[in-house]
Amino acid sequence: MLLEVCNVCKKEIKTIIYLPNLPITGCFRNENDTYPYDSYGYNQEFMYCTNCGHGQLRYTINKEEIYDPKHYILRTSKSVSARISSDNMFKFIKPKGTILEIGSNDCYLLKKFKGKKIAIDPIAKPIKGIRVINKYIEKVRGNIKAETIICKDVLEHIEDIHGFMGQIERFSKKHTKLYIQVPSIEHMIRENRFDQIFHEHIQYFSFYSLSLLLRDHGWQIVRLEIDKDHWGAYVIEAVKSESIIIDCLSIGRFDIHNILRRYAIFRDSMKFASAKITKKAYGYGAAAMLPILNYHMSGKLNELKYIIDDDKRKNGRYYVNMKPQITNRHYRGQYVLTAIWSNHNVGKIKKKHPNIINPLEGIK
Repeated sequence: MLLEVCNVCKKEIKTIIYLPNLPITGCFRNENDTYPYDSYGYNQEFMYCTNCGHGQLRYTINKEEIYDPKHYILRTSKSVSARISSDNMFKFIKPKGTILEIGSNDCYLLKKFKGKKIAIDPIAKPIKGIRVINKYIEKVRGNIKAETIICKDVLEHIEDIHGFMGQIERFSKKHTKLYIQVPSIEHMIRENRFDQIFHEHIQYFSFYSLSLLLRDHGWQIVRLEIDKDHWGAYVIEAVKSESIIIDCLSIGRFDIHNILRRYAIFRDSMKFASAKITKKAYGYGAAAMLPILNYHMSGKLNELKYIIDDDKRKNGRYYVNMKPQITNRHYRGQYVLTAIWSNHNVGKIKKKHPNIINPLEGIK
């Protein structure tokens, strides 16, 4: 589907970055597997709204292609970075009553809470002590109400975000508390992390655009944290309110020329990093988003001998759009950081591998 106006404020929005043949992410195949979709990529454009500071993709890809059940294996409990951010959000949430998590994945976060719990996610499996609804939210029927609603890493994947907020209204009560975590476009731009633009993330929220979206549906942000372990994501608590105030100081809009200047720095740093990698190097970490980094490095990571990862589900597999095989075995030699952690966490890896090459090291 083609998106022409800002998904939040409905004002004019402009394409500022063109991304031809941008690869899909998070999909892995066995050696003799065939992948039913176009694994080499789809043309994409990144758009920016100067009115509310919101970013979004111009085109959306069918869910069946992005989340192909045979090849899409991303699960929170199996991802180090996802577990860390879930643990952080667990500490932030102050639950009450029935807890509903929309987009619960494998319920890693929800399992931490006590009491009555409901999970809505098309990939969720039955779990003892949790009512699991294995559907997309718009297909859920019945009178479900919750005092605590959690949407962690969900809104950025939604095409019709106003429609989604309307769905949340179905499940909320007068005093429901809503907890949301979304990536921050301000952090992405300031850190020059343009590798975070990919097909799965349709929306790129500024704090202002997130505040506007919630305001339009009767929610007031009452608490905010920045998760440095999760690429500077916004973690917010919101409550129902008839009188909503948005702090004008929260308006974080960028000049388009400034964004493009930062994007040029990012592209130059990718060229510089590519030149440092030898043909005898090994990748360290089979991150779901690695095909995007490889895309911006002009395919340089296809020359890696292997990509080392401790996830046993990935052992012997390949990305559907990259050449190196993933292995659980560790080798001696030059390592390239392919885990794509946030800059905040890279120091932990460097203590273990001081000579590791970090392709994202020079982007700031």
